[in-house]
Amino acid sequence: MSTKYWDLEEVERGSLTDDQMNMVTAHALMEAGLLNPEPPVMLPEEAPELPKETLYRLRQEGRYGNSLAIAFRTPQEAEACIKLRPITIDQQWVGHSHQEVIKGDQSLTFEAVQVVPEAAMNARKAEVERYNANKTANVQAQDTYKKARDKADSALTSIWEDQRRCQQLVHDIAKVRKTFDEYKYMCNDDERTARKFLAKTFSQELVTKALGEEAPECGDVAAPVTC
Repeated sequence: MSTKYWDLEEVERGSLTDDQMNMVTAHALMEAGLLNPEPPVMLPEEAPELPKETLYRLRQEGRYGNSLAIAFRTPQEAEACIKLRPITIDQQWVGHSHQEVIKGDQSLTFEAVQVVPEAAMNARKAEVERYNANKTANVQAQDTYKKARDKADSALTSIWEDQRRCQQLVHDIAKVRKTFDEYKYMCNDDERTARKFLAKTFSQELVTKALGEEAPECGDVAAPVTC
């Protein structure tokens, strides 16, 4: 069997096994100057378990409330701060610079959050950096693989589309032949009559692909002299 896909006949192309398709697509990629990319080997992404403390962080109330970078160790301390009615300041663009403005809605509340102490983060710094580096490397590897995979798939698009068409053709040819056998049985093995009924069910092109050209009847212009 040729490993060049387009050298094969339609029925051959529609009957290729998975292994044979691997061979013909590899040949097509070779001609296109491409490799069949393999999925990258991913680096371990085990996030280090860091100890956390519960703090009570202030946040602005309202639908679009923001969490503030201010927290307390107890709910009582957070409530005491809110009772002091602190003023929150925002920044807005004015021309080409920021202008600090007092927020209109000063309603505050607090929420419990889990926070990693800086000392714990520093103690596990090497593990954190390795985790971050592996995660970044994996994202880059996946991106590189996807680009190579997309390029290879694009080069094989016409082959995959044609093979699906040819597979359907093989299925249709088998159906024509099965139907033809049934019609012959009902027509007492009269193939010519069976083909006339077959032409009412399937297109002439498909019948010809399945059964070949019909032999001309005796007396036809194209009939051989031996009739």
